Amino acid sequence: MKKLLLLLSIIYIGQANAQCPITVNSAAICIGQQTATLTATGATSYSWDPSTGLSTTNGSVVIANPSVTTTYTITGVVGSCTSTAISTVTVNTLPFVTATTCTVCAGQYCGKVASGANTYTWSPLIALSSPTGCCVTASPSVSVNYTVSGADLNGCINSYVAPMVVNPNPTLCCGTVDTAGCSLNNADISGINITGGTTGYSFQWYDNSSAMTGQTSINLSGVGA
Repeated sequence: MKKLLLLLSIIYIGQANAQCPITVNSAAICIGQQTATLTATGATSYSWDPSTGLSTTNGSVVIANPSVTTTYTITGVVGSCTSTAISTVTVNTLPFVTATTCTVCAGQYCGKVASGANTYTWSPLIALSSPTGCCVTASPSVSVNYTVSGADLNGCINSYVAPMVVNPNPTLCCGTVDTAGCSLNNADISGINITGGTTGYSFQWYDNSSAMTGQTSINLSGVGA
């Protein structure tokens, strides 16, 4: 008789719990960028465990912001009926976004290639061939720090700063060459004035439109600058 009563008691409790089920949503977030709103229904009071990353451990609605994927157990009570449910907050890492950096002379362009994500957005839009896409062409007249933001398939976003350095072109003016009866390899160069660009100039001599070879291609670092 005692065994029968115990069995009936267990069956009754099981039926009571089955009659007051609670439900709760799960969620996915990007680490450090989002929070998850978890909502439980079906009971009048709730407790949440563990407390890791939760705004509160009581109530039907909590805000979750764990640093790693965490599974919570929610216990709901309706009168004498108690039931539990599970909610998992999946924490996705951010994509590792990189892009090419480059140094060019004024008037040149650079092909910039981003990687590490699924879609890309570029800013600022100064002299860019496109505001979106992994591969763009940049041709600014001055140096620009481009920022590319990349989003992965989970919707997580990270960014990378890809500088483009534009060096001004030097200006060569008003030089004279006195060969003194000798070849250009022994010429006396005077009156050359160089402005702009970066010091440490290299020179290439031309005969009309053809580059001259040999020692006529000389380095006059800083001369006349």
